[in-house]
Amino acid sequence: MAGRYRGSAGETALKVDVIVVNYYSEDHTSQCIRSILGTSLAAHDLRFHIEDNGSAAPFDLSVNGNDVRVHKNKTNVGFARAVNAAARRSDAPFILLANPDTRFCDGPWDELLQYMNAVPSVGVLGPLVLNIDGSLQGSARAFPSPSTLLFGRKSPLRHWFPKSRFALKNVLDSQRRRAEPMEVDWVSGACMMIRRAAFEAVGGFDERYFLFWEDADLCFRLRQLGWRTVHHPAASVVHLIGASRRRRRWTSQLLFHQSAYRFFLRLHADPGPLLRGAVLCALGFHLLISFLWDKPWTRSLPTPSPSADRDPQWF
Repeated sequence: MAGRYRGSAGETALKVDVIVVNYYSEDHTSQCIRSILGTSLAAHDLRFHIEDNGSAAPFDLSVNGNDVRVHKNKTNVGFARAVNAAARRSDAPFILLANPDTRFCDGPWDELLQYMNAVPSVGVLGPLVLNIDGSLQGSARAFPSPSTLLFGRKSPLRHWFPKSRFALKNVLDSQRRRAEPMEVDWVSGACMMIRRAAFEAVGGFDERYFLFWEDADLCFRLRQLGWRTVHHPAASVVHLIGASRRRRRWTSQLLFHQSAYRFFLRLHADPGPLLRGAVLCALGFHLLISFLWDKPWTRSLPTPSPSADRDPQWF
């Protein structure tokens, strides 16, 4: 089969391009790569591609003889554009996308990769994503609806009514009963496996998204072409969400809501003036509340890192 070779022990291994977008987060990036090499994925043919988005300090990463390639951009070109550039410079049939502030937990990662290889209809696969305290982060989700503004992953109403049908509708992995694959609308780009054939079929990430929502947009466009998105909770990562927002808190909020509106237009190509106005008002109100909302979880994180965070605050 294309993209496969026989390892030294006679076991079948798969070629995987691991892409990490770095932005002033060299320590996190190094720890992320080492955590990947501490899992069963290390038995496969991994090529690491680090897209450095304009960090001022020199970035020289070496991980015990592994193939680690660093490409330094002159400026911060955004997450989507950086990933697309790395994908164009690589050719493995599978892409593993990881945030610098993710840590791969020991588990059957080989099972996830082999699942991707065995089920050709799957375009994107996401693992279980956990918070630093071991709680569920909520990385497998439904495409947003009006209820998402009220019962999104980090909204106050979701915390007050976590078992309501609106809350469960938005965060799908909270409904899981067993560690089995489950088809979902989209999974978080904090960590996702992507089939290259699917990625190239839709032209990669939409580079109009500078940050946030490009993962949902990718899964939506893949679904339109018949590709499936699957959440596979057999393996997990810990995502140190929020580490970058301490330095660029307001910019992140603005980018998040801007991208949310762009994705709304993707879902509703011709929304009409009334719906468009209602959504803009709702997002504006949500942005105001986001600025004012006291986020105690940001104070519980370890020493902050300005890595490019992938997950929206409330949705």
